[in-house]
Amino acid sequence: MSMVKCPKCGQSFDKEKVECLHFGTRYYHLSCCSEEFIYTEKIFEYTKGLWGAVSKVKIAKQIETFKKEYSYTVKQIYDDLFYFFEIKKGNTTSYQNTIGIVPFIHNEAQRYYLMIKMKENHKENITTQLLEVNTSEASTVYYSKQPQKKRLQFQIEIEEKG
Repeated sequence: MSMVKCPKCGQSFDKEKVECLHFGTRYYHLSCCSEEFIYTEKIFEYTKGLWGAVSKVKIAKQIETFKKEYSYTVKQIYDDLFYFFEIKKGNTTSYQNTIGIVPFIHNEAQRYYLMIKMKENHKENITTQLLEVNTSEASTVYYSKQPQKKRLQFQIEIEEKG
């Protein structure tokens, strides 16, 4: 039994019995975490993985600036960072301890994720259509043997001339 205390609500709970999220060294009730909080923590953990020690205050300020000035969601900011550093293999040393690259790559990153989503939807639509076709034609089908071609046999008589 390992009891932990949720920093959001202050209640103690058993982390093995209650659904919870683990960020850093803390455990949060799943019900206490909003999507914005979850992605903010993911950004902190991701940047810490990239650069080691990061300034949470500086990154939190940048996140708030992007939300106000550009109307980005925290999930979009996280997706943009992941796109730039993992998919595009951007230089981590040039942007150390800052997420200032986000406004410059936002449109490209969101286009990339939109294309992925469209491809997945297209695959699902094709699969659904195939299932509909298969189930609509699931009535009893009888196969008959194809009639075999009759072979005509000819006897050729050869007359000997002589």
